[in-house]
Amino acid sequence: MRHIKMYKWKHSSTRFDLVNFGAKGDGVTDDTQAINSAISAAEASGGGIVVFPKGIFKCMAVRPKSTVTLQGQGWGESILKGFDDKSNNAIIDGTGYFSQTSPLTEFSMYDLELDGKDMNRNGYHYNRKGIGNQWIKNAIFHNIFVHDTPATGIGTDFTINVYFTDSLVKDCGTEGKVGNGIGSNGFGIGVGDVTEVVVFSGCQAIGIANNGFTLEAQTTQGIGYASITDCYTERCHAGYSNSGSRGVTIDGCIDNSSKLGVYISSNASKPGNQTLISDCQFIEQQSHGVYSDDPANNHLQIRGCLFEGCGGSAIKSYGSYCSFTNNIFKGCREPIILCQPGTNADGKGYLITDNLILNGGASGIQIDSTKQVVIGMIVKDNIILDCRGPGIKAICKDDMNSGNYTASVIDGNVCNSNSSPQIDVPSNCHGLIVRNNIE
Repeated sequence: MRHIKMYKWKHSSTRFDLVNFGAKGDGVTDDTQAINSAISAAEASGGGIVVFPKGIFKCMAVRPKSTVTLQGQGWGESILKGFDDKSNNAIIDGTGYFSQTSPLTEFSMYDLELDGKDMNRNGYHYNRKGIGNQWIKNAIFHNIFVHDTPATGIGTDFTINVYFTDSLVKDCGTEGKVGNGIGSNGFGIGVGDVTEVVVFSGCQAIGIANNGFTLEAQTTQGIGYASITDCYTERCHAGYSNSGSRGVTIDGCIDNSSKLGVYISSNASKPGNQTLISDCQFIEQQSHGVYSDDPANNHLQIRGCLFEGCGGSAIKSYGSYCSFTNNIFKGCREPIILCQPGTNADGKGYLITDNLILNGGASGIQIDSTKQVVIGMIVKDNIILDCRGPGIKAICKDDMNSGNYTASVIDGNVCNSNSSPQIDVPSNCHGLIVRNNIE
């Protein structure tokens, strides 16, 4: 996904300077009408670039139009400053103006700052965003800084070929508004089955009330390809969230001090499937590093990541078909890798290999089969040292004479200086083979 070629189009380079449409940029005058007039003129001419000079442009409900680019001079130079217009508008607001058959197309924003400090905070509404759009296609948001909005910083629903690069959202959302369907995210992307590509590269989300990056299914399970690459989150509810989507890649990213590093959940009655997390760092989460909370969240892959100082587990999964390989774990307080297939989970396909696990506050690897029989599991070639619980612990349901495992093996692991026993497997775990381990 990191090598996807960004969609580019040929559009008019005709420039429309806001000053020529009466914009003052003094931070006092309402420049909304002047900005919208410039955008309409650019669209009418077949497309063009609306140029924001240096200044503070007080505005609300700026209407995006197809084939139009908004071009600023950079953060701190060209500022769109929202204000309290007693409405539920976003600063850039295309919500309700576009559809699947008539999407907002080839709209771009570059080098702009959006300031939401003065927006309406009477009660709460999900659309009080910095940027709010629905049905948007072939769009680029580059070097955008959105901060202090009452709701999501940048929110786009039903996105097709949309790219977010080198942008920052900070201190967005309203405390207490956390969960699926809540517009208090940094980047909030609502998706449906028509979605093809959503790409984030080099973006940051800091101090967000809900999730830094959210990919959320609307009425159907969405996203064909979604990539979050080389991004950074800090002090969010979850740094990264897949809520009912599929085909989500999180690569080369960092989360620092959020409640959860990655949160995978269901939404619109759809599970979060096919999530790949690679080469990431998760540092000092208050709870879990990666948390997959639904038994139907399948095909979770985590490889080459560093987890350090999680307040809960580094990885906690209720789903099936999981692969956790070549990761490093240090100092997490609960069982560091916890596979606990929930009721109605398939309970199949667990590969846990070649991980280095150090200084855990509980078990290193814990497999809990009390809710669902585990079928097809390999725990192999892991090194587990200095945990306060067993290096590897299997939990079985007491009243099952045949045990809770089928075609499962714990093989070739190194466990040392963990709490005794180094490998804890109850006698009724029939179907679970333990061999060739060094204790």
